[in-house]
Amino acid sequence: MYFRKIKNLAKIIVRFRLSRYKSFKVDTILNFTSNLLFLIGTILFWYIIDDAGFIVDGWSYNELLVFIALSEMFYGFEQNIFSVASVFWRVIYTGKLDTQLVRPMEPRRRFMLLNIDYIGLFISFCKVAVILIYAQIRLNFVKLIFSICIIFLANYVLMLIRFIICYASFWGNRLDSLTQICDSFTKFNKYPLIIFPKFVRVIFQTILPFYFFSTYPAQFLLGKMTVENSFILFLGLILNILIWKYINNFMWKKGRANYESISG
Repeated sequence: MYFRKIKNLAKIIVRFRLSRYKSFKVDTILNFTSNLLFLIGTILFWYIIDDAGFIVDGWSYNELLVFIALSEMFYGFEQNIFSVASVFWRVIYTGKLDTQLVRPMEPRRRFMLLNIDYIGLFISFCKVAVILIYAQIRLNFVKLIFSICIIFLANYVLMLIRFIICYASFWGNRLDSLTQICDSFTKFNKYPLIIFPKFVRVIFQTILPFYFFSTYPAQFLLGKMTVENSFILFLGLILNILIWKYINNFMWKKGRANYESISG
Protein backbone atom coordinates (compact mmCIF):
# COMPACT_ATOMS: atom_id res chain seq x y z
CA MET A 1 0.00 0.00 0.00
CA TYR A 2 2.79 2.43 0.93
CA PHE A 3 4.74 1.83 -2.29
CA ARG A 4 1.53 2.19 -4.31
CA LYS A 5 1.05 5.66 -2.81
CA ILE A 6 4.64 6.56 -3.68
CA LYS A 7 4.08 5.33 -7.24
CA ASN A 8 0.89 7.37 -7.63
CA LEU A 9 2.66 10.41 -6.17
CA ALA A 10 5.49 10.00 -8.69
CA LYS A 11 2.99 9.89 -11.57
CA ILE A 12 1.38 13.12 -10.39
CA ILE A 13 4.77 14.81 -10.14
CA VAL A 14 5.79 13.70 -13.65
CA ARG A 15 2.53 15.04 -15.11
CA PHE A 16 3.05 18.30 -13.25
CA ARG A 17 6.61 18.62 -14.57
CA LEU A 18 5.50 17.96 -18.14
CA SER A 19 2.78 20.61 -17.88
CA ARG A 20 5.35 23.02 -16.44
CA TYR A 21 7.72 22.41 -19.36
CA LYS A 22 4.87 23.12 -21.79
CA SER A 23 3.85 26.30 -19.97
CA PHE A 24 7.41 27.65 -19.74
CA LYS A 25 8.83 26.49 -23.06
CA VAL A 26 11.34 29.33 -23.41
CA ASP A 27 12.67 28.79 -19.90
CA THR A 28 12.96 25.05 -20.53
CA ILE A 29 14.86 25.56 -23.80
CA LEU A 30 17.21 28.16 -22.31
CA ASN A 31 17.90 25.99 -19.27
CA PHE A 32 18.67 22.94 -21.40
CA THR A 33 20.84 24.99 -23.77
CA SER A 34 22.84 26.62 -20.98
CA ASN A 35 23.48 23.25 -19.30
CA LEU A 36 24.58 21.75 -22.62
CA LEU A 37 26.93 24.66 -23.36
CA PHE A 38 28.40 24.43 -19.86
CA LEU A 39 29.06 20.71 -20.32
CA ILE A 40 30.67 21.25 -23.73
CA GLY A 41 32.77 24.07 -22.29
CA THR A 42 33.96 21.83 -19.45
CA ILE A 43 34.98 19.07 -21.86
CA LEU A 44 36.82 21.59 -24.06
CA PHE A 45 38.54 23.08 -21.01
CA TRP A 46 40.06 19.75 -20.01
CA TYR A 47 40.93 19.04 -23.65
CA ILE A 48 42.91 22.29 -23.82
CA ILE A 49 44.62 21.46 -20.50
CA ASP A 50 45.58 18.03 -21.84
CA ASP A 51 46.65 19.37 -25.24
CA ALA A 52 48.89 21.94 -23.53
CA GLY A 53 50.75 19.11 -21.81
CA PHE A 54 49.54 19.69 -18.27
CA ILE A 55 48.98 16.53 -16.21
CA VAL A 56 46.49 16.30 -13.35
CA ASP A 57 48.23 13.82 -11.06
CA GLY A 58 48.53 11.22 -13.80
CA TRP A 59 44.97 11.53 -15.13
CA SER A 60 44.65 11.19 -18.90
CA TYR A 61 42.08 13.17 -20.89
CA ASN A 62 39.84 10.11 -21.28
CA GLU A 63 40.00 9.48 -17.55
CA LEU A 64 39.06 13.09 -16.91
CA LEU A 65 36.02 12.51 -19.12
CA VAL A 66 34.98 9.76 -16.71
CA PHE A 67 35.38 12.26 -13.86
CA ILE A 68 33.23 14.76 -15.78
CA ALA A 69 30.56 12.09 -16.30
CA LEU A 70 30.43 11.33 -12.57
CA SER A 71 30.45 15.06 -11.86
CA GLU A 72 27.37 15.38 -14.07
CA MET A 73 25.82 12.50 -12.14
CA PHE A 74 26.39 14.45 -8.93
CA TYR A 75 24.68 17.52 -10.37
CA GLY A 76 21.88 15.31 -11.68
CA PHE A 77 21.12 14.07 -8.17
CA GLU A 78 21.75 17.47 -6.60
CA GLN A 79 19.61 19.58 -8.91
CA ASN A 80 16.74 17.14 -9.46
CA ILE A 81 16.40 15.62 -5.98
CA PHE A 82 18.37 17.17 -3.13
CA SER A 83 18.85 20.91 -3.77
CA VAL A 84 15.25 21.68 -2.79
CA ALA A 85 16.22 20.98 0.84
CA SER A 86 17.73 24.47 0.83
CA VAL A 87 14.28 26.08 0.84
CA PHE A 88 12.69 23.90 3.54
CA TRP A 89 13.16 26.85 5.90
CA ARG A 90 10.25 28.60 4.13
CA VAL A 91 7.91 25.80 5.20
CA ILE A 92 9.00 26.38 8.80
CA TYR A 93 9.11 30.18 8.78
CA THR A 94 5.70 30.67 7.13
CA GLY A 95 3.99 28.28 9.53
CA LYS A 96 3.06 25.79 6.79
CA LEU A 97 4.78 23.04 8.74
CA ASP A 98 1.59 22.76 10.82
CA THR A 99 -0.29 21.13 7.94
CA GLN A 100 2.61 18.76 7.32
CA LEU A 101 2.90 17.50 10.88
CA VAL A 102 -0.65 16.08 10.85
CA ARG A 103 -0.05 14.03 7.70
CA PRO A 104 0.96 10.36 7.88
CA MET A 105 4.23 10.89 5.97
CA GLU A 106 7.17 12.56 7.73
CA PRO A 107 7.25 16.29 6.65
CA ARG A 108 10.82 16.34 5.34
CA ARG A 109 10.43 13.12 3.38
CA ARG A 110 7.14 14.31 1.88
CA PHE A 111 8.68 17.67 0.99
CA MET A 112 11.55 15.98 -0.85
CA LEU A 113 9.32 13.51 -2.72
CA LEU A 114 6.97 16.23 -3.95
CA ASN A 115 9.85 18.17 -5.49
CA ILE A 116 11.74 15.43 -7.34
CA ASP A 117 12.22 16.16 -11.05
CA TYR A 118 12.12 12.66 -12.52
CA ILE A 119 12.44 13.92 -16.08
CA GLY A 120 15.51 15.98 -15.26
CA LEU A 121 17.01 12.99 -13.48
CA PHE A 122 16.44 10.80 -16.54
CA ILE A 123 18.13 13.41 -18.78
CA SER A 124 21.10 13.46 -16.38
CA PHE A 125 21.52 9.68 -16.67
CA CYS A 126 21.43 10.04 -20.47
CA LYS A 127 24.16 12.71 -20.39
CA VAL A 128 26.33 10.53 -18.15
CA ALA A 129 25.91 7.55 -20.50
CA VAL A 130 26.88 9.63 -23.55
CA ILE A 131 30.02 11.02 -21.87
CA LEU A 132 31.12 7.57 -20.68
CA ILE A 133 30.69 6.19 -24.19
CA TYR A 134 32.64 9.13 -25.61
CA ALA A 135 35.44 8.50 -23.07
CA GLN A 136 36.10 5.12 -24.72
CA ILE A 137 37.31 3.52 -21.51
CA ARG A 138 36.20 0.02 -20.64
CA LEU A 139 34.59 0.19 -17.20
CA ASN A 140 33.45 -2.40 -14.70
CA PHE A 141 29.64 -2.22 -14.49
CA VAL A 142 29.53 -3.24 -10.82
CA LYS A 143 32.09 -0.55 -9.95
CA LEU A 144 30.05 1.99 -11.94
CA ILE A 145 26.89 1.20 -9.97
CA PHE A 146 28.84 1.40 -6.70
CA SER A 147 30.31 4.77 -7.75
CA ILE A 148 26.84 6.14 -8.52
CA CYS A 149 25.63 4.93 -5.11
CA ILE A 150 28.54 6.77 -3.46
CA ILE A 151 27.57 9.96 -5.29
CA PHE A 152 23.97 9.54 -4.15
CA LEU A 153 25.05 9.10 -0.53
CA ALA A 154 27.32 12.16 -0.74
CA ASN A 155 24.31 14.16 -1.93
CA TYR A 156 22.33 12.72 0.97
CA VAL A 157 24.91 14.06 3.44
CA LEU A 158 24.79 17.47 1.76
CA MET A 159 21.01 17.35 2.08
CA LEU A 160 21.33 16.72 5.83
CA ILE A 161 23.61 19.75 6.12
CA ARG A 162 21.10 21.85 4.21
CA PHE A 163 18.28 20.76 6.51
CA ILE A 164 20.37 21.55 9.59
CA ILE A 165 20.90 25.12 8.36
CA CYS A 166 17.17 25.38 7.57
CA TYR A 167 16.31 24.54 11.19
CA ALA A 168 17.52 28.02 12.19
CA SER A 169 14.04 29.14 11.07
CA PHE A 170 12.59 27.43 14.14
CA TRP A 171 14.07 30.34 16.08
CA GLY A 172 12.50 32.96 13.81
CA ASN A 173 15.26 33.44 11.24
CA ARG A 174 14.83 34.08 7.52
CA LEU A 175 17.42 32.29 5.41
CA ASP A 176 17.14 33.91 1.99
CA SER A 177 20.87 33.51 1.32
CA LEU A 178 20.94 29.79 2.24
CA THR A 179 20.65 28.63 -1.36
CA GLN A 180 23.74 30.61 -2.32
CA ILE A 181 25.71 29.14 0.59
CA CYS A 182 24.76 25.57 -0.28
CA ASP A 183 25.37 26.15 -3.98
CA SER A 184 28.91 27.21 -3.09
CA PHE A 185 29.44 23.76 -1.53
CA THR A 186 28.80 22.11 -4.88
CA LYS A 187 31.72 23.99 -6.47
CA PHE A 188 34.01 21.37 -4.92
CA ASN A 189 32.64 18.99 -7.53
CA LYS A 190 34.11 20.83 -10.51
CA TYR A 191 37.71 19.66 -10.13
CA PRO A 192 39.32 16.47 -8.81
CA LEU A 193 40.09 17.18 -5.15
CA ILE A 194 43.44 15.42 -5.49
CA ILE A 195 44.81 18.85 -6.43
CA PHE A 196 44.28 20.03 -2.83
CA PRO A 197 46.89 19.67 -0.05
CA LYS A 198 46.70 16.44 1.90
CA PHE A 199 45.32 17.98 5.14
CA VAL A 200 42.45 19.54 3.15
CA ARG A 201 41.65 16.19 1.54
CA VAL A 202 41.59 14.53 4.99
CA ILE A 203 38.97 17.04 6.17
CA PHE A 204 36.86 16.38 3.07
CA GLN A 205 37.15 12.63 3.66
CA THR A 206 36.20 12.58 7.35
CA ILE A 207 34.14 15.65 8.33
CA LEU A 208 32.69 17.09 5.12
CA PRO A 209 31.38 15.02 2.18
CA PHE A 210 33.04 16.99 -0.64
CA TYR A 211 35.60 14.30 -1.53
CA PHE A 212 32.75 11.89 -2.27
CA PHE A 213 30.95 14.16 -4.75
CA SER A 214 32.87 12.71 -7.71
CA THR A 215 36.61 12.49 -6.92
CA TYR A 216 36.46 9.29 -4.87
CA PRO A 217 33.91 7.60 -7.19
CA ALA A 218 36.07 8.44 -10.23
CA GLN A 219 39.24 7.15 -8.55
CA PHE A 220 37.46 3.97 -7.50
CA LEU A 221 35.90 3.40 -10.93
CA LEU A 222 39.21 3.94 -12.74
CA GLY A 223 41.15 1.70 -10.33
CA LYS A 224 43.37 4.54 -9.11
CA MET A 225 43.41 3.39 -5.49
CA THR A 226 44.09 0.22 -3.56
CA VAL A 227 41.35 -1.90 -2.03
CA GLU A 228 42.53 -0.81 1.42
CA ASN A 229 42.28 2.90 0.58
CA SER A 230 38.88 2.39 -1.03
CA PHE A 231 37.60 0.71 2.13
CA ILE A 232 39.01 3.42 4.40
CA LEU A 233 37.41 6.16 2.31
CA PHE A 234 34.11 4.30 2.29
CA LEU A 235 34.25 4.22 6.09
CA GLY A 236 34.85 7.98 5.96
CA LEU A 237 31.60 8.40 4.03
CA ILE A 238 29.73 6.22 6.52
CA LEU A 239 31.19 8.37 9.32
CA ASN A 240 29.90 11.48 7.56
CA ILE A 241 26.42 9.98 7.29
CA LEU A 242 26.30 8.99 10.97
CA ILE A 243 27.62 12.33 12.24
CA TRP A 244 25.38 14.54 10.14
CA LYS A 245 22.34 12.27 10.61
CA TYR A 246 22.72 12.56 14.38
CA ILE A 247 23.13 16.35 14.24
CA ASN A 248 20.16 16.59 11.87
CA ASN A 249 17.83 14.60 14.14
CA PHE A 250 19.05 16.47 17.23
CA MET A 251 18.43 19.90 15.70
CA TRP A 252 15.06 18.78 14.28
CA LYS A 253 13.84 17.75 17.73
CA LYS A 254 15.18 20.93 19.35
CA GLY A 255 13.57 23.06 16.66
CA ARG A 256 10.23 21.26 16.92
CA ALA A 257 10.21 21.92 20.64
CA ASN A 258 10.66 25.64 19.91
CA TYR A 259 8.23 25.80 16.98
CA GLU A 260 5.41 28.34 17.35
CA SER A 261 4.21 28.83 13.78
CA ILE A 262 6.07 32.09 13.25
CA SER A 263 4.16 34.29 10.78
CA GLY A 264 1.70 31.43 10.40
